Amino acid sequence: MALAPIPVSRYLVPEDTPALPSGFSTVDQKITSALPFTIKLEQNLDAVLAAPTGLGATWRDADPAQIVSQSSMETNPFSSDANAIVADAIRSPIRLQIRYKGNALSTLPVVAGYQTVLPAHGDDDRGIRIQLVVLKWDLRAGNMRGPGDFGSQITLAWKHADQASNYFGPAPVHRYVRPRLYLEYLRIVSMNPVKKPVWVESDLGLLKIEKLPRFQTKKVTLR
Repeated sequence: MALAPIPVSRYLVPEDTPALPSGFSTVDQKITSALPFTIKLEQNLDAVLAAPTGLGATWRDADPAQIVSQSSMETNPFSSDANAIVADAIRSPIRLQIRYKGNALSTLPVVAGYQTVLPAHGDDDRGIRIQLVVLKWDLRAGNMRGPGDFGSQITLAWKHADQASNYFGPAPVHRYVRPRLYLEYLRIVSMNPVKKPVWVESDLGLLKIEKLPRFQTKKVTLR
């Protein structure tokens, strides 16, 4: 009997780079000066690339063409050699700071394929300005210490985030319906205990009425 394939495809590096959604503008910028390096997105909007490693003497003495960081380190498949190093802790803390009219909006890590909305302050009332995706980069040691064309470059994609989405997901389950669904789950399990359905859902903040043995009926908050 042939076994079904192991469902690991979602963990594998895709062969082709995923296409960007519509509306994004791509900025392919060659880095020709020392970091911090300013990338002009539009008239009042900039992205400042920085790598605060604290290793001034190291970059001063390094070969200017030495690789500091590349996006391919994150996107290329790993070696099939069982003894190959899968990951290590040696990584330069590269950052992008988004500035509007010279004022810092937000700072994000430079990670391949990372997509976010900025500023990421978590306050819905203050709104957001842009949606940004880090596509790829190649940073060389020469640009860690001074100007010059050493092969460094970075590619970003961005768009204004001032329009509502055309896609709406399913509405959240009402708090009174959730306990009823759980009772139905228990009924299904009791009828077929071998083939249990999957049930994964947070009960944070759910109010559940319980008859406590030594007290009156109380409202219990599950945390």
